[in-house]
Amino acid sequence: MLFLCSIDKPLAPQNVIVNITKDGYYIMWTHTAVPGRPEVEKFVLEYREGNGSNTWLVADAAFPAERRVYLFEAEMIEADKTYDFRVFAFGANEFSDAAYVSKTYKIGEFVLLLDCISFQSVHKITSF
Repeated sequence: MLFLCSIDKPLAPQNVIVNITKDGYYIMWTHTAVPGRPEVEKFVLEYREGNGSNTWLVADAAFPAERRVYLFEAEMIEADKTYDFRVFAFGANEFSDAAYVSKTYKIGEFVLLLDCISFQSVHKITSF
């Protein structure tokens, strides 16, 4: 059996999660450089309304490669709607495969940022 994979493009981001707060949606992910794969130059974040039938829109086309947390600000959100997100890595003029959100959390009002990939709430965290 022969498996083909492209080493001409970066690997997709992993562990994409969303934390919903009063400030907006915090989209977080991990990404590991892999020898032989192109170096990531930037990340591209896209969103759409959560019913799955809408067109993907660009939230940020040039998010810095060294960062892993993006805030989709409350001003961009309509209160009665839900949103889907996906993240791409970009390098060597190629996009990775899309990485979709694997978990979404709604966080209570008091939030402490512990590191670039985890949040803790002194109020409550509810997974849905």
